[in-house]
Amino acid sequence: MKMKIFKYFIPVAVLFSATSCNMDLFPPDTIGQDNAITTVSDVEALQTGMNVHLRSIASGGFITYADVQTDQFHATTTYGNNGGTVYRWTFTAEESMFSSVFLSGYYVISNANFFLNKIENIDVATLGEGADRVVNATKGLAFFNRAYAMNMLAERFCPAYVDDETAKNSLGLSIVRTYSPTSDPTTYPGRADLYTTYQAILEDIDSAAVYITTTGTPDSPQVTADAIKGLRTRVLLNMFKYEEAAELASELIGLNRYNLISEADEYASMWVNDDGRESIMQFTASMTNNELPASNSFNYLMFDKATGQYTSYYLPESGILSLYDKTNDIRYGAYFGDYTVSINGSREVVACHKYMGNPSLYNPSGNSNYINKPKLFRIAEMYLIAAEGYAMSGNEGLANQYLNDLRSKRITGYSAQTYSGEELINEIRVERLKELFAEGFRLNDLKRWNMQMARTSPQNAQCVDQGSDLVIPAGDHRFVWAIPQAEIDANPQYKGQQNTGY
Repeated sequence: MKMKIFKYFIPVAVLFSATSCNMDLFPPDTIGQDNAITTVSDVEALQTGMNVHLRSIASGGFITYADVQTDQFHATTTYGNNGGTVYRWTFTAEESMFSSVFLSGYYVISNANFFLNKIENIDVATLGEGADRVVNATKGLAFFNRAYAMNMLAERFCPAYVDDETAKNSLGLSIVRTYSPTSDPTTYPGRADLYTTYQAILEDIDSAAVYITTTGTPDSPQVTADAIKGLRTRVLLNMFKYEEAAELASELIGLNRYNLISEADEYASMWVNDDGRESIMQFTASMTNNELPASNSFNYLMFDKATGQYTSYYLPESGILSLYDKTNDIRYGAYFGDYTVSINGSREVVACHKYMGNPSLYNPSGNSNYINKPKLFRIAEMYLIAAEGYAMSGNEGLANQYLNDLRSKRITGYSAQTYSGEELINEIRVERLKELFAEGFRLNDLKRWNMQMARTSPQNAQCVDQGSDLVIPAGDHRFVWAIPQAEIDANPQYKGQQNTGY
C-alpha cells in the first residue's frame, strides 16, 4: 500500500472505507490546491468544512469502537462480528478501524494546516468587509481542530503520559504543521516523543484562545472560549497535571453557565432531544440540510417497524447496571430500559437507549437513524476532572465536594459522603464510568489508570457471543492501538517506531 495525495474532498465519515493515506490530504474542493483564498466567502467555506470535520471525529466509530473494546458491553449472538476483532482484543496492526481513525485525525490536521499556511501569505484587507473577524475565527478553529485531533490520536495511539520524564522517553505522534503534499517518502515525518507531542497540543490550544474569545453558552454549536478551556482541561488530565486540570475544571464550573440537571425527565430529554443546559459544546445537526453526524450507537438497540421487534448488537454488562441506583439515579432511566429483544428467540433484557435518536433527525420514513447531536464537552466531565484532579493532588476536601455535588444532582435523596485515600479514588473512578458511560472515555481511562479490563457476567448467557468473560491485565500493549501497518510500510521514518507488541 502506497501513500498518495487525495485530489478531491472526501468527508471524514467516508474515510472509514479508505485504504491509504497521506498526512497532507487535500482539503475541501471549494478552494483549489493552487488557488489563493480570495474572498471572505472562501474563508467561510473552509470554516464550515472544518466544523464538519471536527464533528466527524467526535462521533461514530471514534467513540463506539473504543467503548465496545472495554468492560461496558457484551456482544450478542446477532452482532454479526461487527467490531468483533476490537471487542475480542484479537486485532493486529492491519485492523481497518485503526487506519480509519489515524487517517481521519490527520485529515483534520491537514485541513487546518492548509488554511493556516495559506492565510499567512494573504493581505486580509483584500478579502472584503468583515474579513478580519472571519479570518480570526477560522484561525482559532483551525488551531482548536488541530489540538483536538492530536489529543484524540494520542489517546488512541500513544501510551499513557505518566510524567514529563516518562513522556520524553515514549513515542508520541508525527507533528505536522506545514501543508506540503508529496509522494516522496523520504520527507514523511517520524514520530516525536510524547512530551513534545503534548507541548504541541498545548501550543495550539494557546493559539486557539488568542483568536476565539466568544463567551460560551449552553449547547453552543461553535467553538467558544469555554470549549477551549474544556479541551485544555481534558488534555491536562491526560498529562497527569492533576492540580492544573482540577483548577481549570473548577473555573469552568464556577462560571455557573452550565448547570447540572437533577430532574429525570429533563436529563432524559437532553439525550433524546439534545436540549438542556449541561453541554459546553454540542454540534449542530439537521435532517433538512442533510447535515448529520454518525451515530454514537453501535446498534445498541434497533427497532424494526416491519416486524415490530427490537434487536441489539451489544448489551450493557450486568456489572455496569449494578453500579446504578435503579430507582433514584436519573441516569439509569436515561441510559437504559427494559426491552424484549429478538436474540436467539425472544429475550427480556436491559438495553442501552442512550442514543435512540433525536426525533427531529429521523429519516423521511419516520424511522430513527439513531443520531443525536454529539456533545463535545459536558460540565459533568468537568466535575469529574475536578474531583479526580484534587484527589490525586492531595486535596481530598475539594475532591469530595465535587464528587458529592455531581451525585446530589444525579441521585434523588443522595446524602453526601466523605471518602479518603484509595476509597476516594475508587469512588471517583466508578462515578466517571457511570456518568460518561458509552461516551468514548473508558479505554483511555483504563490505560491512564493502569487498570485491567475485566468483563463481568452477562445479563443472559444465551444472548452473548465469545469474549464475554474476557480479562485483559493492566498494562497490556493492546490498550494502545497499533500504528496502521500501511503507515509503517510506507513511511521509512516509522521504521522501529511501531507501538510495543505489534
